[in-house]
Amino acid sequence: MAGACLGLAGAAMNEGGFSVHTVAIDSIDCLRQPISDADVDIVQLGRGQLQGSLTKAVFGDLAFSKTDFSLPLRTCGLLGSANLTICMLLGSAGRSTSWAHELDEGDIFFSAPGLNFDAVFGERSNVAGISITPQHIASMFAGEPMLSDVGFWTQNHQYACPPHERAALVARVTQIASWLDQGPALSDTGADFWKRCLIEAFTSTFAHSMLPDIGTTIPSTLKLVREVEHLINTHSDRAVHVSEICTTFGVSRRTLHRAFHDVLGVGPITFLRHNRLCSVHEKLRRGVPGQVQVTDVATEFGFLELGRFAHYYLMLFGEYPSQTLYRNARPSEGIVQPGARDRSA
Repeated sequence: MAGACLGLAGAAMNEGGFSVHTVAIDSIDCLRQPISDADVDIVQLGRGQLQGSLTKAVFGDLAFSKTDFSLPLRTCGLLGSANLTICMLLGSAGRSTSWAHELDEGDIFFSAPGLNFDAVFGERSNVAGISITPQHIASMFAGEPMLSDVGFWTQNHQYACPPHERAALVARVTQIASWLDQGPALSDTGADFWKRCLIEAFTSTFAHSMLPDIGTTIPSTLKLVREVEHLINTHSDRAVHVSEICTTFGVSRRTLHRAFHDVLGVGPITFLRHNRLCSVHEKLRRGVPGQVQVTDVATEFGFLELGRFAHYYLMLFGEYPSQTLYRNARPSEGIVQPGARDRSA
């Protein structure tokens, strides 16, 4: 894939083994360095000097990249013999295709290991991709019969994003890419959470449409929910992703959803969000203003959209995050309580 799946090596290292790097694009030569053993041909179709940017991030065994470029490009060949590459079109002013099939924003397409890739991207295209071994991504879908089969990930696929989900999905990937472009410091556990978030974003288009596990039984919904709660409490210092829960207990997302609704009346995603909000609340309550930043704590527990985060926080606790942070500050410390206008965090 032009840029978004190329040149993922050489990023500056951050803590926790996470690395990120952004470069400017002024020629197709900037896109010729493939990942690992890829062999991709790139042809510029439009006239003029190619311009754009390429952000590359590496999370251990997963590589992510996002690129935008000004002119139409033709790409074909192999993206790798060992890794699977999943790509998403985030937007394009011109006609874009993969294997001659039309692409719209939010659509995703696979380039399986050792199989030919074929695509055309229109002018002012914006594309993102992840690269990972089929074995690793299959292991993250334990409990999903089709998706936990390595064979599924060793074939080329293309999926159209449901129209009502396009804007939200593209915004999510773009938001993560923008945050990564700032070079955040990530621990091993933080990098693992955001790696899972990226995989979730790139697979949600088709993962949720797979055949449901109708007829399967849950031996003990209460036992499963309690085990999940124990897992979360054991890792109370970090965000736990739903895919980690499914992998740990070997259950599908639908099974997990049924169990949580039966026992708690809410889905696992809502429960995990509330749990993360509680962790943020505790950290802010114990924090010292000036030494602890709301933004840092929010992103540490998986919240990037600070406006939405503040809304969730207010709805759950009846106050804004900054109010929690400053509420326990002693007057003698010389810290001024935030005014009524301080509502963004």
